[in-house]
Amino acid sequence: MAKIFGKTRMVSMISLALGVIVSLFAAGSIQAAAQYPTRPISLIVPYAAGGGSDVSARLIASYAAKKLGQPVNVVNIIGASGITGWMQCLNAKPDGYTLMIDGINTYLIMASRTDMPFTVQDIKRMGQWIADPMFFLFSAATPFKTLKDAMEFAKAKPQEYSWGAGAQGSQWMFQGLILLNEAGVDIAKTKMVVFPGGLAPSVQAVYAGTVMGGGGLLSDVERLLPSGKIKVLGVSSRERVKSHPNVPTAREQGYPNAVMEAWYGPSGSKNLPQEVLDVWTKLQKDASTDPEFQAEAQKMKKTLSFQNPKEHEANFVKEYDNMLKLAQQLGLRK
Repeated sequence: MAKIFGKTRMVSMISLALGVIVSLFAAGSIQAAAQYPTRPISLIVPYAAGGGSDVSARLIASYAAKKLGQPVNVVNIIGASGITGWMQCLNAKPDGYTLMIDGINTYLIMASRTDMPFTVQDIKRMGQWIADPMFFLFSAATPFKTLKDAMEFAKAKPQEYSWGAGAQGSQWMFQGLILLNEAGVDIAKTKMVVFPGGLAPSVQAVYAGTVMGGGGLLSDVERLLPSGKIKVLGVSSRERVKSHPNVPTAREQGYPNAVMEAWYGPSGSKNLPQEVLDVWTKLQKDASTDPEFQAEAQKMKKTLSFQNPKEHEANFVKEYDNMLKLAQQLGLRK
């Protein structure tokens, strides 16, 4: 009887052990299946290729793909001043596989409109990676030698002053309006040209001489200045840009309010899982100390400026409040 009992006990122990092993394998499989990401990620750019959002997205996507071990595909979806791309992101399943390259333009557009199909609360901002200064570009065919020359011309002959505003409600539209307003120009009489495709086609219009002036990023300046078809008469940063020390800031030239930077970072639906947020927060932290990433950013003419999600959200709240007030002051909010 004891012998039979011993066998029974041994069989029970073996069964228990096998059960534990099977459970461990099952738990491991579940954990592996839940580990983000396990498939390609789409990073939507709501503007045309070649602009600030697009270049920033490609820089971040390349680094993320290398570190995450999954492709991060940049997808340009243009239309409705960025709204089309945003709606595709926010209507997608909030699992971290459809994200958006976020930036100041999104909120300037939201600040200037009351008919937006989503609110700032619908978006989960995942931190800032980049903050680019904007340059004031002019066609080489114009007679202006300084930013003040351009503004004096616009003040004297507003109906003859044409300028590319980028997308409706974009950063450059706001910045251009701020500058003109501060210079005492009759804005309503100027020829403001809106480009639904965003900054890239607006810069091209300055290059082609279709408009007299507009805004551009450092990458635009580096790419187009050698052609001799554009001139750079100012920059929106608080201090001069190191790579172009001869370009004075707008505030040095008497326009202290024309200070604004184009920030960029990934965002998604407010319902993104914490796991996704944690992965991208760590990715950002790693990038901030990665010399290879910094070298690549320099090559792509992007200005790195990191803020973790908590820091970025705190700054965003203040910035957006100022945007709303400015939009109301300039009569942009409709």
